[in-house]
Amino acid sequence: MKVSQRSHIPSFEVMKVFKEANRLEAAGKRILHLSVGQPGNMPPKKVLERGQKLLDAEKWGYTDAGGTGTLKKRIAEHYHDNEGLTVDYKRIFVTVGSSSAFSTAVHAAFDQGDAVAMVEPC
Repeated sequence: MKVSQRSHIPSFEVMKVFKEANRLEAAGKRILHLSVGQPGNMPPKKVLERGQKLLDAEKWGYTDAGGTGTLKKRIAEHYHDNEGLTVDYKRIFVTVGSSSAFSTAVHAAFDQGDAVAMVEPC
């Protein structure tokens, strides 16, 4: 069985920057984190309360890799209610960040040897 070249993905460089920033911060340096979209404020109180309820009910851990059906249905409803778009919830894929979303989309759309044009800055 031939192994896809897509399995040889180099490490994400920004994570090296993030690790070094954390090391410097732990050493007492003042660091302004701009490398990985680190949140600048706490989640809304409503989100924290819901999260605590789920933790108290021992509903924690991994979910479906592409997002739960309930979440994807709610996202589809949001698009319908706010944008007037009808999107089948089965076509929605939820990731934990834009980096994994971008990587998943590119790997799904292109294969080894395909040409991809990118604009600068990207």
